[in-house]
Amino acid sequence: LSQLGSCTVMHFSIDMLIVDWTSVWLMLSRFEEYYFGDNTAKHELTITFRDYMEACKNISDTQMYKKAEKYWKERIEDLPPAPELPVVGKGGAEFKRFELRDKPLIDKYFEQHHYEASDNCFTTLFMWQDPYGIRWAEENGVLYIQGGGKREPFLLPPFAGKDAKFLDGLLRAKEWFVENKLPFRFKGVSKDVKERMEDLCPGRYAFTPDRDNYEYIYKSEDLINLSGKKFRQKKNHLNQFRMQYSNYEYVPITEDIIPLCRETAASWVETHHEEGIEDELVAINLLFDNWDVLGLKGGAIKLFGRVEAFSIGELLNDRIALIHIEKANPDIRGLYQAINNEFIRHEFSEVEFINREEDMGLPGLRQAKESYNPDHFAEKYDAVYANEADNATGGK
Repeated sequence: LSQLGSCTVMHFSIDMLIVDWTSVWLMLSRFEEYYFGDNTAKHELTITFRDYMEACKNISDTQMYKKAEKYWKERIEDLPPAPELPVVGKGGAEFKRFELRDKPLIDKYFEQHHYEASDNCFTTLFMWQDPYGIRWAEENGVLYIQGGGKREPFLLPPFAGKDAKFLDGLLRAKEWFVENKLPFRFKGVSKDVKERMEDLCPGRYAFTPDRDNYEYIYKSEDLINLSGKKFRQKKNHLNQFRMQYSNYEYVPITEDIIPLCRETAASWVETHHEEGIEDELVAINLLFDNWDVLGLKGGAIKLFGRVEAFSIGELLNDRIALIHIEKANPDIRGLYQAINNEFIRHEFSEVEFINREEDMGLPGLRQAKESYNPDHFAEKYDAVYANEADNATGGK
């Protein structure tokens, strides 16, 4: 209590770790009742603390308790790790989460070169940072990106404009692996960066193609026109869809369409049971939550008032667009071909290439992506030190 002239102030504090808000609200409402109303009012307790303890003991025999216990025991292996606190390296580089306020800075680094891969896009890193443990740090004009979380940590090659800065970045990356007692490993090394590393440090690195993460780059005009024998099957599927569903409607994704797309995404997840499918739903909703700030483009196909397919993408640079998400009802023949064609035709017809990302080594997905006849790949390599002894010590 604090005495202030003619009044007294009561200070109330309680740790929310040990109490729920409903209980706090009940206690405060009772206090107000006594203070402002009839201070002789009494509330008879119908249960005792002993009753409460007995109920807690008996609840473990109920079906509800057993069902909840079984659910959480099965979830133990999949539960996310504890939050990662910022790590400060010897040189002051601090790896941290991607926040929306970081976008202009990150974009500045990616704009220095015409990167083709989705790794070189703020949105990709932002939407997948929790499932894949992605963090970033900046030091002395060089951008570092860490992935793999705590289980299999790695770095992308450093992002820097000039060769001198890039070489500094390679040396600082080596120090980071040493400081953290981790084996040296770069992932996501593009073909151009691979050549740059070989020129600056001849014989220093050994590179292995990461075919499962090659990204498929298509000519926009091919995906729009579907001309020639190699696209005959795709065009047939598209034409059959248009004939059977002549009343379909393509619409750009706007605020009024986003709720319908969320429903479609949730329904899609319910009918698919692949590993990581729930992470994808979280990522999709994260894009919708931050639609305008991220500068995304989207398109949807509506049938009978319902969104049955939608696609989300953005410009990676002035030559290439990146498709982040594409979902369609698999029971509607030709719908995937339709959303692919309509989205690019309406939103990205002016760019030269379309990046539709990697196949992750999944045979069905690889076959589907190859069937669209990519113009080329955004190749990716893993890099370690050529001297195996150096890898174990981070190159010390």
